[in-house]
Amino acid sequence: MKTIFIITYAPAFNKSIIYYMEENFPDINKKYYVIDRHNRINNINLPNTEIITSCFDFFINKELKKDLDNCQKIIVCGVFSIQYILIFLSSKILRKVYLQFWGGDFYSFRETNFINKIKKIITGIVINKSKGIIVLIEQEKEEFKKIFNTSNKIYVGPVMDDKENTEIVQKKRKSLIEGNNKKSFRIVIGNSATKENDHLEIFQMLSKLAPNNLEIWCPLSYGDFQYRDKVISEGQAIFGDKFHALTNFMNYKEYVDFLGTCEVGIFAVNRQQGMGNISILLNLGKKVYIRKSTSMWEYYLELGCVVNDIENLKVCSYKELFYWKKEDAITNFHAMDARIEKTIENWREIFNEKNYS
Repeated sequence: MKTIFIITYAPAFNKSIIYYMEENFPDINKKYYVIDRHNRINNINLPNTEIITSCFDFFINKELKKDLDNCQKIIVCGVFSIQYILIFLSSKILRKVYLQFWGGDFYSFRETNFINKIKKIITGIVINKSKGIIVLIEQEKEEFKKIFNTSNKIYVGPVMDDKENTEIVQKKRKSLIEGNNKKSFRIVIGNSATKENDHLEIFQMLSKLAPNNLEIWCPLSYGDFQYRDKVISEGQAIFGDKFHALTNFMNYKEYVDFLGTCEVGIFAVNRQQGMGNISILLNLGKKVYIRKSTSMWEYYLELGCVVNDIENLKVCSYKELFYWKKEDAITNFHAMDARIEKTIENWREIFNEKNYS
């Protein structure tokens, strides 16, 4: 019987999710439905994939209805608004659903305004009727339970790069190790134009170092555009022509090449976010700062990685900011390589889990 994936449209993840599953689990009969309301990926060759372009299409698509009725499992990747569709499905179908939360789709319910309370009630109903929950890292299980009181089993199922993207990172790592690359003083801050990145706090921490020869780079190609403009304005005011905003999307190789030119990555997010960026930087032997208070801190430490506490930025000197031992970079290489096999084990547990009758 098939396992059906319903994927919330996200350009950075669609291809990786599908190809990762195809490459690592050829024994599982799989089919993918990508929710793409603007029909932006119809010309991309993705195996066993169909596009859902609207809520209406979700209910009238005969092939999807047949697959949902007859499949063994349904894995929903990214629960941002799809729960407001899933709530109309029968209990028989919902008992086969695993909801994979990416982070922002459940941490957002920490805010307790009226609209969020209504959304949380609906989301909770879908959660409790579903078969199980999937989070990206082990440390988010307790975080999830703090927000949603559920007795459902919670699994770990990270979003990983496919073979092609993994090879791009490995090749870049090899070139950095073997090449005579001149050390830069380039810092990348955050992963997107979202307030959770807390760029302005980091700017204040680094402002004392502004007279030095450093470059501040901020990826701001998606998120809240008003917040993006505020970040750009503040960054330019503090750092002048040393500040650079990335407002256009790069393809994966271009972005890995860019991160390879950075010596330090700073991620001030107050939850699990930006792990794609963080993991690439660790894979490339770069120095990474994150918050101790997030689930990611414990996650990377348990992997065996060497990461740095953002609080150190308040007192560190210019030299200390960029100081990074080769031994620590090598430690991170080994830890990130071991992570690949562990993730396959995580997903195999989900595929092998028996559903309710």
